[in-house]
Amino acid sequence: MTTRRLLLESIRHYWRTHLGVILGSALAALVLTGALMVGDSVKATLRAQAEARVGKIGEALLCGERFVPWLREVEKRPSVVARTFAPGSDAAGVLMLSGTAARSDGKARANKVQIVGVDDAFWKLSPSANAVPLTANEIALNERLAAQLGVKAGDEIRLRMEKPSAISKDAPLSGAEDAGITLTARVARIVGEEDFGRFALASGQVPPHTAFVPLAALQEKFGFGEQVNLLLRSESAGSVFSAADKVKIRRSITLSRITLGIVQSSKIVLPRNFLQDEGELVRQFGNEFRVVELPNSDGLELRSQRVFLDPSIPKAARQSENSDEKLVSHDIPLSPEDAEVATESAESLDFRIPGPKPPRGLDSLTYFVNELRAGDGSDAKANATPYSMVTAIDAAASGFVNPKLADGEIQITRWLADDLGVAPGAKVTVKYFVMGERRQLVEETRTFTVAAPILEMDTSQLQTDADGKDSWMPDFPNVPDKKSFGKWKPGFDFDATRIRKKDEAYWEKYRGTPKAFVTLKTGQELWGNRWGNLTSIRYPAGTKREQVERIAAFIDPAALGFRTVNLREQALAATNAPVDFGELFVYFSFFLIAAAAVLTGLLFTFTIEQRAAEAGLLLAVGWPVKKVRRLFLREGFVLALIGSLAGALLAALYTKGVLHALAGVWGGATGGTRFVFAPSAVTMAIGVVSGVFVALIAMWLASRRLFKMEAAVLLGGAMQQESGMAVLPSSRARESADTLSGEDGTSARSSTESTGGRESTASLPCPSATPVKRPSKSWAHRRGLIELLFYFVVGLEILELTHRVHDLSPILFFILGFVLLAVGIRIAALSLRGIARGTDMDTLSDLGARNISRRRGRSLATIAVLASGVFMVIAVDSFRKGAPEDSARRDSGTGGFAFIGESSAPIYEDLNSAKGRDAYALDDKLMSGVRVVQMRVRDGDDASCLNLNRAVQPRILGANFAELDQLGDEDAHVSGSARASRAVSGASPETPGHGRTSVADTSATTPGASGEGAGRGARGRARSPFSLVWSEVAAKDAGAVPGVVDANTLQWAMQKKIGDVIEIPGERGAPARIQIAATVSGSVLQGLVIIPERDFVAKFPNTAGTRFFLVDCPREKADAVREHLTRQLGDRGLELVPAVKRLAEFNEVENTYLSIFQVLGGLGMLLGSAGLGIVVARNVFERRREFGLLEAVGFTPQMLRRLVFAEHRWLIVGALGIGAVSALTAVWPRLSAQAAHFPWRGILTLLAGMALLGAFWAWLATRLALRRSQLPALRTE
Repeated sequence: MTTRRLLLESIRHYWRTHLGVILGSALAALVLTGALMVGDSVKATLRAQAEARVGKIGEALLCGERFVPWLREVEKRPSVVARTFAPGSDAAGVLMLSGTAARSDGKARANKVQIVGVDDAFWKLSPSANAVPLTANEIALNERLAAQLGVKAGDEIRLRMEKPSAISKDAPLSGAEDAGITLTARVARIVGEEDFGRFALASGQVPPHTAFVPLAALQEKFGFGEQVNLLLRSESAGSVFSAADKVKIRRSITLSRITLGIVQSSKIVLPRNFLQDEGELVRQFGNEFRVVELPNSDGLELRSQRVFLDPSIPKAARQSENSDEKLVSHDIPLSPEDAEVATESAESLDFRIPGPKPPRGLDSLTYFVNELRAGDGSDAKANATPYSMVTAIDAAASGFVNPKLADGEIQITRWLADDLGVAPGAKVTVKYFVMGERRQLVEETRTFTVAAPILEMDTSQLQTDADGKDSWMPDFPNVPDKKSFGKWKPGFDFDATRIRKKDEAYWEKYRGTPKAFVTLKTGQELWGNRWGNLTSIRYPAGTKREQVERIAAFIDPAALGFRTVNLREQALAATNAPVDFGELFVYFSFFLIAAAAVLTGLLFTFTIEQRAAEAGLLLAVGWPVKKVRRLFLREGFVLALIGSLAGALLAALYTKGVLHALAGVWGGATGGTRFVFAPSAVTMAIGVVSGVFVALIAMWLASRRLFKMEAAVLLGGAMQQESGMAVLPSSRARESADTLSGEDGTSARSSTESTGGRESTASLPCPSATPVKRPSKSWAHRRGLIELLFYFVVGLEILELTHRVHDLSPILFFILGFVLLAVGIRIAALSLRGIARGTDMDTLSDLGARNISRRRGRSLATIAVLASGVFMVIAVDSFRKGAPEDSARRDSGTGGFAFIGESSAPIYEDLNSAKGRDAYALDDKLMSGVRVVQMRVRDGDDASCLNLNRAVQPRILGANFAELDQLGDEDAHVSGSARASRAVSGASPETPGHGRTSVADTSATTPGASGEGAGRGARGRARSPFSLVWSEVAAKDAGAVPGVVDANTLQWAMQKKIGDVIEIPGERGAPARIQIAATVSGSVLQGLVIIPERDFVAKFPNTAGTRFFLVDCPREKADAVREHLTRQLGDRGLELVPAVKRLAEFNEVENTYLSIFQVLGGLGMLLGSAGLGIVVARNVFERRREFGLLEAVGFTPQMLRRLVFAEHRWLIVGALGIGAVSALTAVWPRLSAQAAHFPWRGILTLLAGMALLGAFWAWLATRLALRRSQLPALRTE
C-alpha cells in the first residue's frame, strides 16, 4: 500500500471523527475570510461613493471668492474660451453657493444646503449622464434634502442664500444692509446618487443637502451676468497639466476681467486683443480690475473693485515694469491662432509678452479717516474736519508732494489748512478706524507735523473730471452722488450730523480728493490690512493702456485664489480609509479565530489519540518518527483544506450578515451606510490559505507530544488509558508514575477504588514502557518561579508605561493583557502540577480537582480559551464612553458649553457685543449670562470618526485662543455639587488657570483616552479642551502656524503625531503650513484642526465671517436661548445641537467598535464554552471503564455526574478568575481615574453570564455522556 493510499483510506475510515476537525477548520477560515471580505466590501463601498460624488469629472478649477465669465452663447466668447468651452467640450460652468432651504408652508427647514447652479453640460458629467431638464422656476433636490424637508416632485420650496460681494464682508465698508436673496421654485425632480445626488467637492460619509438650480435663473436672480465660480472638466478630456496634445483649456487673467484657461507654470499668456470684448460681456463682477483714464493728467490709474489691490497685483506691476520682455514656459502646444504671439512656431513652449514695458507706477493708499483736528488732540475745542480722505504716497516719485516728506509729517491742502487754521510746523491729529475682530472697529489716533508747502487746490494732481473719477478715492460701495455726502452709508458708525455745508460743498466740487498726504511707509503701517496695502497704481501721462494691461502676464492665478485640482484623484485617494476594516475585523475576530484553532487542535488530538496503536505499529515496523508524524499531518492538511474551502464559501453569508449589522445595529460606526457586498477570489484564496495555516499550526502544536513516546507505549494504547490522577502511597510510587508519564504528568494506567469516601489508587505501569528522561522536579519548580517573576516585572513596566505614554495605550493594552494572561495560565499550570502531587482526597470536590490535573494540556487549553474570551469581553466593556457626569464642567468633553452649532452663511458681527446683538434683534435679558465663542471656518474634509474616508484636507477653524483661555479661567455654569467636586480635586473656581496645563507640557501631548481631569498638569496626556493654555500653544517650525487637534482625529483620521506639519492650500498661492502643537481628548472638537484666528486670516484672508459656534449659557434657560438664537439667526442658517448630544455621537462610534469587538469576543467565548463541553465529553468517554468501576462499587449515576461536574467547574472558575483579574489589572489606569463611572454592574453581569454559559456546556456534556450505565465498559478491562 502506498502512502497516498494509506492516507486516503485513513480519511475514509475515520470520517466521522474527522468531521469535528473539518468544522473547526471551516470556522477559522470562515471568520478570517469573512473579516477580509468585510474590508473589501467597505473599500468597494467607499469607492462607489467617490464615483457617485465626482461622476465623470476629472479636474476642476476652484475660483475661491472670485467669479469668471461663462458665456452660454459660444459666438460671444473670447476666442480662447470659445475653443475650450464650446458644447461637447466635456466642460461645465457651475455657480456654487451655500444657503438654507425651507418648505413653503414653513413646516421644515434644512441648513447648510449646497445650492448649485447648473446647465445641461453639468448633467453630462454625472455618473449616469442622464439629462435633468429644468425650467427657470424649477429645481431638483437630492434624496437627502428631499427627505429632510419631506417634499416630493411638484412641491414648492424656498431657497435663501447670501449675495456674493466683491468686497470682503469682514470689511465694514462692504455695507450693513442684508444681502440675502430668496428664490422660490417648484421641485421638478428628486435625483439619486446615479444622477449626482452625492455631488460635493469635499469627501464625506453622508451626502450634503443639495439643491440644483438652473444656472441662468440663479445668475439672473443675483444680477451679475454670466459668471460662475467653479469649472469642471470631464475625466476623458485628459490632464490639464500634462504634456499631451489634448489640452483644451487656457487660463488668461486680464485686468478687465478674469477669463479661464490653463498654463503649466500658473503664469498667464496675454491673449491677442483681449480687450476687444470689453463691455456687456464682462459687466459687474467681471470688472474687478479697472484701468481708469485720468483726463486732467493724461495718465492712467489701475484700481480694483475690491477697494484694496490684492498683494499679487503690485508684485506683478513691479515685474512688468522691470522687464522688457517676459518668457513664460508651457508644457502644452499652441493652437495656430495663438502662434502669432509665439517666438518660433505653434509648437513652441516659450511665449514673449508683447509690447514695451510700462513706466514706473506711483503706488498710493487712500484711506477714509474720521477726523483731522488741529493740535495734538488734547483740546476738544480745536478746529476739526470730519470724514476725509487721506492718501499715503511715494512722495519722492509723486511729482507734487514734498519729496523730503518725513514719516512723521503730513502735507495738507489749502482747503484743509484754512479749515483747521494751521500752517507748516503745526500739529495735526488724525483719527481713524482700524479693523478689529468680527467687524469691530477700533479708533486710533496719530499726530503729525504739518510739512511745507501747503498744496494748492488747483494742482493738476488734485483735479477731478466731471464724474469725479480722478479723485484718488477707491471704488467704495454705496457712494452717494455728488450732492449727498451726508447720505452715505459706508457700513460703520457714520455720524451724518457732523457733516457741515462746507463739507457738502467740498464733496460736490472735489469728490473724494484727499485733503492730506503722508508717506507710503506711514500709511501702510497705519492702514494696511489683510486685503492689501495699496488702493491704486498711477501711471504718468503718455502711458498706453496696453502697457498697463501687460501686468496681467505676470499675475499668478494661484495668488488670486484660483486653484486647479484633480477632483477624481482626490476622491479616490480619500477612499484609502485610515481604518482598514479588513484588518480591524481580523483583530476583532482574533479570539474567535484562536478559539476555533484551539478547538481544531483538540479535536485533531482526540482523533490521533484514538489511533495511538496505529502510530505505534507504524513505528514498530520501521517507519521513522518524522514520516509517521508527516503522515498524520498530511491527513490533517487534507482535513484543514476541506474545512477551509467550505469556510471560505460560507464566508459570503457571514460577510453579508456583518455588513447588514454595520448598516443597522452597528450603524453608529458607519453612519448607517448601505454597503456593497464585494466578494473577491483573491480574498477567498487568502482566507483558505490562512485557514489551512492556522489549522496546521494548531494540529502541530497539539500533536507534538504524542510522537515523543516510544512505539511500545503507543502499541499498548497508553494514549487511550486513564492516566495518573492517582494518589500514590509513597514517594517511590509517585516517582515511578512521573517517570512513566508524559510531559503532562500522566501515567500509563491507573485504577481507582473508593469506599466510604476514602479513595485508594494504585499505579499499574505498562511493562513495555521505556523510561523517558525528564527534568528534575526542583528545576521545573525553579523555572516556573523565574517565568512568573519575569512576567510580573514586564507587567509592572507596561502598567507604568500606560500612565506615561497614552498614544501607545491600545498596543500596550494588548501586550499587557497577553502578559497577564500568560501569568495566569502559568500559575494554573503550576497549580495543576501541585494538585497532581497532592494527597488530600476527602471530598468529591477534591477528587474532581485531582482529575483535571490528569490532562493538563487539555485543561490549560480550555482555561486559556475561556480566560481570553473573559479578558476581552470585560476589558473592552470598561472602555465604553458615556455622557460626562457634569457636562457643564470646563474639563468635560463638552468644555462646559451647552450647544455647538454651525451656520450656512457667515455671521460677521460679534454676538457678544451690543452692536452684534442689535444686528439680529437678540433679547438682551434672555442673552444675559450667555457667551458665544465664534470661529472662522475653512471648509474641507470631515476628519471625525463619523467619516470612513481619509481626510485629505481637513476642516480648519480659526479661534481666538485668548478668548478660550479666558473661558478656561472662568467657572462654567455648574451646580454647587460640581463646584465642590472641583474644589476637592484642587481646582478651585477662584484659582486662575485651575487644573490647566502649561504649554511647556503641550510638546509632549499625545493622543489617548482622556478621563476626568485629564491634563491637569499630567505630562504626556491628551487634554480636555479647557485644561490647555491655548495662548501658549506655539509651533516649533518657523514657517508654520500652531494647530490643536482632537487626539482621536490626529491618530486615526489624519494618522499624524505631535510635531507633524500638514499643508493646506492657501488663498494666495503658498500653502498654509500647520504644525500640530497640542491635542485635546474626548471633546466635541473632533474632526477639526484649530489654529489661532490671527493666523487664519493671514492664510485665508478672503474667508470672511464666522460659521462655527460654541454657546455657553446657564442650564435653566438653555432651551429658550437655543430657540431664540435659531429663530433670530434663521436667515443665516444657524443650527445648534446640544454639546452633550454631539459628544454622544462621537462616543457612539467608539462604543460601536467596542460592541463589535465584544460580540466577536463573545462568540469566541461561546466557542470556548462549547470546547469545554467537548473536553468534558471526551474525558468521560476515555474514562468510561473507570466510571464503570465506580458504579460497580456503589456510585450512583447522579454521584458520577456530580463528580464530573465538580472536576470541570474548576476549569470554569479558573478561567473566569484569570480573565477577570487580567482584565481589571490591564485597565487599572482607567479604573483608578474613573472609579465612579466604571461599569461594575455590567461587568459583574457579564461574569455571571459567562459562568452560567460554561456551566451549561459542562452540564450538557456530562448529562449526555453519562445518560447510560457505564458497567458494560468493564468487560473490555
